[in-house]
Amino acid sequence: DPDLLNLLVDLYFRRHNVYFPLLHRPTFEQGLRDGLHKKDQDFGELVLSVCGLGARYTNDPRALADGTESKHSLGWKYFDQIFLTKDLTRVTLYRVQIIVNALTFLRPTSTPGLCWPLLGLGIRFAQIAGAHRRNFFGPNTTVTAELWKRAFWCLVCIDTHTTSFTGRPRATNPADYDLDYPADIDDEYWLHPDPEQAFKQPSGQPSRISFWIHFLKLMDICGLAQRSIFAVKKPERWASNSAWDERMVSELHAALNTWVDTIPEHLRWDPQRADSLFFIQSAMLYSEYYQVQIQIHRGSLKHSNITYSSLAVSANAARSSTAVLARLHARGGENTYPTPTIVTLGYSAIALLLSSWSGKQLGLVTDPIRMWRILTSVSMPLALMNPGSSYRSAFPNLSFVI
Repeated sequence: DPDLLNLLVDLYFRRHNVYFPLLHRPTFEQGLRDGLHKKDQDFGELVLSVCGLGARYTNDPRALADGTESKHSLGWKYFDQIFLTKDLTRVTLYRVQIIVNALTFLRPTSTPGLCWPLLGLGIRFAQIAGAHRRNFFGPNTTVTAELWKRAFWCLVCIDTHTTSFTGRPRATNPADYDLDYPADIDDEYWLHPDPEQAFKQPSGQPSRISFWIHFLKLMDICGLAQRSIFAVKKPERWASNSAWDERMVSELHAALNTWVDTIPEHLRWDPQRADSLFFIQSAMLYSEYYQVQIQIHRGSLKHSNITYSSLAVSANAARSSTAVLARLHARGGENTYPTPTIVTLGYSAIALLLSSWSGKQLGLVTDPIRMWRILTSVSMPLALMNPGSSYRSAFPNLSFVI
C-alpha cells in the first residue's frame, strides 16, 4: 500500500536514520518518486530493508508477518524478500547499504549470529570499492562519495561495537583506513541549485550529524581498548609487564575524559532538554560512554583478584547507563528506543547484575531493592527484543544474583 510505504519510510528516517545515519533522505525519496524500486532490483531491496526497520516503530498490523499478531514479527515480511548473498561478484553502493540495514535489523533478534559473516561481507565489499581510503572520494564532496563514507563508518561502528562485547576479532583496523569522518552537514543542505552553496551547514545551527561523529570517536576509544588491554597476543614487553594494563586503563580513561569534554552543548546530558531529537541523541551518547567504561574494566571483574576500584567504576557506569536509558523510556515510552540503544540496554542490565555478583565476592553489601528497581525500569524495553535474543534471555537467568 502506498500509504504504508510512505509511513515506514518516514519512520525509518525519523526514528532510525537520525541516530544511525546511512542514507540521504532527499536522494532516497527522489528514487522512490522516480519509481527506481521498480526498475533497479538493488534499490528495490534497499527499500525493503528501509521498510523492515521502519516497521519496528509502528503498531500498524499491516507491517506484521502474515498469520501472526506478534510484535516480534514486525519487519520480517520485508527482510524475507531480500537475497543478501545472491551475487558475490557485484559490488554496488545499494548492496552495501542493504547489508548495513540488515545488520541493524538482525542484531536484537534471535538470529544475531547471522551478523558475523554478513558484517565481514559488507566490509569486504566496501574495501573492494575503495571506500576505506580518503583518496577514493576525490577532491570534491559529492552525494555518492558521502554515502559511501557513511556506509563504511556504519560498518566500522557495528564491527567495533559487536566485537567488543563478543570478544571476537575485528574485521576493520584503523591502520587500514584513512577516510575522513562523515560530513557534519544535515541532509537538507547537501544539494543546492548553486553548487557553491552545496554541502554547507548554516552558521550557528547545530547539526544532527554531530552526534554521529562523536559516537564514532567514542568507538575509536573502545577499539583502542580492544587492541591493547584485550589483545589476544600482546607484544612480549607488554605481556611480561604487569603494570602495562594499568597504565593503558589510565590512558583510556584520559581519552574518555577528553572525549566527554568535547561534546557540543546541544548534546550534553540534560534530562529536561526540550528538543526531543537532541535529547535522544544525548542519551545514546552518554549510555554508550558508560558502556565503554565498563568495557575498559571488565577484564578485572573476571579474575580472582577483583579490585574494588574496577568494581566501583563498572557498577557506577552500569547504573548510570541504565538510569539514562530509563529516563529515555519514561519520557517517550517503548517506541522512543532506537534499535542500537535496546542492545546497549541489554548489555547494561547484564553488567549491573555481574557487578552485583562480583561485589558479593568482595564481601560488599548491595541494595537488592534499588537493584530490582533499576532492572524493572529496563525490563519493558528489553521485552521488545525477540524472545530468543541472547540479551533478553540472559536477563531473568542472571537476576537471581540480587
